[in-house]
Amino acid sequence: MKRALAAAVVLLAWPSEARADVSLGANFGATINFQENDRARVGIGWPYSHAGAGPTPGIRFGFTGGSGRHEGYLDSTFGYFSRFSERTFLLTGNYQYNFDGHANTLFLTGGGGPYIYGVRDRDDVVAFMFGGGVGFRQRIAGGHGTFREELRFDFIPGSSRYPQTFMLGVKLGFDLWFR
Repeated sequence: MKRALAAAVVLLAWPSEARADVSLGANFGATINFQENDRARVGIGWPYSHAGAGPTPGIRFGFTGGSGRHEGYLDSTFGYFSRFSERTFLLTGNYQYNFDGHANTLFLTGGGGPYIYGVRDRDDVVAFMFGGGVGFRQRIAGGHGTFREELRFDFIPGSSRYPQTFMLGVKLGFDLWFR
């Protein structure tokens, strides 16, 4: 914690050309979920649906360097589906390459992280999810915001407690940039 605080102070005190920009945003979208030995399920979520069922609020925290070509972000999602007493939590670390650091650009993204799934009183299942996508980003409001559209593919390897899962999704999102 002390190191992170010291790094933040150094970055804020550094000249603006070397300082990273940070963002705070959200997603919404639709996902088709293909599980081993099961039918495909479609979920529409606000801000983003990741497991093929129900709304799943989440938040995105991003950062980029001076050129704007390289971007990192943490994407979190929480879901609770009362009909089945299911709960999910996802936290992924991601890298995004913007082909052009300017206003409107195509991008590629990839990353992974823990996926936690629980039903009723059973023990939670922890799996690792990874994936990537391709999208388009538009800057607005003098560079203080961006809209994103992304076609994304994610994969959760199967285990004895959770089926192998492929997810194909469309994500739409918005980020506010702080400079």
